[in-house]
Amino acid sequence: MEKPYKILWFCTPFFWLISLLFPNDRADIQLHDTYIALAPIHLAMIFCLIPILTGFIYYILNNTKLLNWMTKVHVFGTLLISFALIFLLMYNAFNEMNNYGFHKVFVTSIILLVASYVFCQLIFIVNILLNSIKNEKI
Repeated sequence: MEKPYKILWFCTPFFWLISLLFPNDRADIQLHDTYIALAPIHLAMIFCLIPILTGFIYYILNNTKLLNWMTKVHVFGTLLISFALIFLLMYNAFNEMNNYGFHKVFVTSIILLVASYVFCQLIFIVNILLNSIKNEKI
């Protein structure tokens, strides 16, 4: 992947646009005894900050040879999971969840998506570390 920072920076305004379309809604998540209410602007800040920062790091490392498959997994995984999380949380904001079975599936989906998101960020860190180790041996 030649310039992954362009893809990350291109998708960032869409996260802001989604948050601006639903300014008065909130996403409610209940994990056992903890109740979390997220405003769309907070979701946009979370999901815009990471692609902007990682895009900046890709921009700085533009002349280095990162592993192509790791870069693709990180970029596309980050963006697809971000969009999935935003749409899932916005769906939650529009619908009351009175069905316990559906709520259980919803919370499990959120947890799996967040874990996948963290995994994609770890792939990014491992890719940079492998590149620095490879450059030191030469």
